Amino acid sequence: MAFEPLQTDEKLTKAVKTGPDMDTQMIGGCSMFVGSALITYALGIWPFFLFNASVHLLAQLLLASLLGLVPASVFGAIVGRRWGLAPACGFFGGAITVAVFLYLSLNQVAMGHTVADLPRPDYPAAFAWLLPLAWMLFALVVCAIFAQMGERRRTKLPRTNR
Repeated sequence: MAFEPLQTDEKLTKAVKTGPDMDTQMIGGCSMFVGSALITYALGIWPFFLFNASVHLLAQLLLASLLGLVPASVFGAIVGRRWGLAPACGFFGGAITVAVFLYLSLNQVAMGHTVADLPRPDYPAAFAWLLPLAWMLFALVVCAIFAQMGERRRTKLPRTNR
C-alpha cells in the first residue's frame, strides 16, 4: 500500500524537507512584478498632474521630472537590489508606461509650437521624445545593475573581476 505523502511504497529513513512550491514562487514573482510596475507608474506621473498647467515652461518640466523620476528610480533600485529580477523588470515595465505618458503629454504641449492658441513651450519640440527615451534608457540601466546585484545577493554568487 502506498504511503500517503509520496504515493510510493518506498520507506524513508528521515523526514523529507519541503520547500516552497513552484506555484507560490510564480504567484510571488508575478505579484511583485505587477506591484512594482504600478508603484513606478504612480511615482513617475504624479508631479505632471500637479504641474499640468505650467509644464510648457522648462523649469516646471525639470521640476516635475525630478520630483517624479528620481523617486521612481530610487524605488527601482531598492526593489531590484532587495528582491531581484521580477520586481526589477516590473520597475522597467512601469518606466515604459511612464515614458509613454511623458511622450503623449509632452507631444501635446509641443503642439504649442505650431498652434497659435496654445502656450508656446520654452523648450524645443524634440523634448517630446528625448525625455521619454532618456528616462527609458536610464531605467533600463538601473534595472540591469540592481537586478544583477539582487540576484547575486540572493544566490550568494561571488563577484567577478573583469
